[in-house]
Amino acid sequence: MPFDYPSKAVHVDSDELAGLAQTIATLTRGMVTIEDTGSRVLAYSASGADADELRRLSILGRSGPPAYLELLRTWGVYDRLSGSEGVVEIDEHPETGMRRRLAVGVFAGGEQLGTIWVQQGTEPFPSHAARALLGAARLAAVELAGRGRTSSRDDADQLSALLTGRSVTLEAISPRAARRPCVVAVFVVADDAADRATRALRTTALAGIVRVHAAGLRAETVQAELDGRVYVLLPDVSSAKAAAPMVRAAGAAVRKHVDGAVRAAIGPLAATVTEAAESRRGADLALTVATSATTVFDEARARLAVSIVADAFAQRPDLHDPRLTELAGAEPQLADTLRRYLDNGSDVAAVAAELDIHPTTVRYRLRNAIDRTELDLADPDARLAAHLQLLTGSLHKTSLIG
Repeated sequence: MPFDYPSKAVHVDSDELAGLAQTIATLTRGMVTIEDTGSRVLAYSASGADADELRRLSILGRSGPPAYLELLRTWGVYDRLSGSEGVVEIDEHPETGMRRRLAVGVFAGGEQLGTIWVQQGTEPFPSHAARALLGAARLAAVELAGRGRTSSRDDADQLSALLTGRSVTLEAISPRAARRPCVVAVFVVADDAADRATRALRTTALAGIVRVHAAGLRAETVQAELDGRVYVLLPDVSSAKAAAPMVRAAGAAVRKHVDGAVRAAIGPLAATVTEAAESRRGADLALTVATSATTVFDEARARLAVSIVADAFAQRPDLHDPRLTELAGAEPQLADTLRRYLDNGSDVAAVAAELDIHPTTVRYRLRNAIDRTELDLADPDARLAAHLQLLTGSLHKTSLIG
């Protein structure tokens, strides 16, 4: 389902709240209103034809209609919402024309600042709806507490400065986690065929969804966009691997709602937020060798090492074996088979499975390749040099991001 970009959200007080309302509507498949504690509507998402009377009257009057508010109080909904930040489910009540809803209180420092309501539309709520709603409440708290749009942008500016190596005030990034370990994750929409405007829209959509998911799983996250990529600082984590479930969940949500291939990577663990730039560099590097939707730097370290060495080797054509160069040009199939053979540690069966051919065919191609080049694969140095040269060729160019 394509993302309904934040420009479609109608708002009263805050562009940030309007964008948040539309993001939650997309993630929950419902219709959203954000209200203060006086039931005044501050922002709402686009409505569908299945909007019920409560929603229509709330938006038209910019406040919840008294008769419906009294019903919600009688059912104990407001008491449940004021008790904790947990998500409350309100069943459908056909006799009143009220459709099923999810709601969550917006809190800051134990004080309730407002409520987010989601009316179910034609589709049921997805399994992750409650988590997404909780994340939205944490983000809305920033706006309703008076920090507002300027502060949200300041947070992003501070993180951008930190990730590019400039000095910042640590407490402005993550007050309670400034001296604890952190990782940086990066998300990118990789679609070279799309024009710049389309990529920008998709990146905006990606950023909104990632922001909500990150906040739903960890209260203290900071996000920024740099060079068409979305970076998220995840503070107070024990390892990059521990952050992987959140990054994968956010990536999965993005892929449901944003056109184009979405890739994510997680940088190495930084001892403190001051070293976040190093984690960012690791995340960017991991993207260049990504073989899955989400890549963890620690798990990609070996591939990165080989890639860096192969790139350096590519810059020294005087060291390239002319026999391999000729083989790659005249018999690319043989060169490809030889490279896969070296990739797989001389495992003929693995190469046959990759190419979907019989092992005998693999052995035949290898014999031909070795006969043509007269390579001595028993010599470790010759074997490594041949492997590096084959890795630098166009036969092994993967679709890299960045």
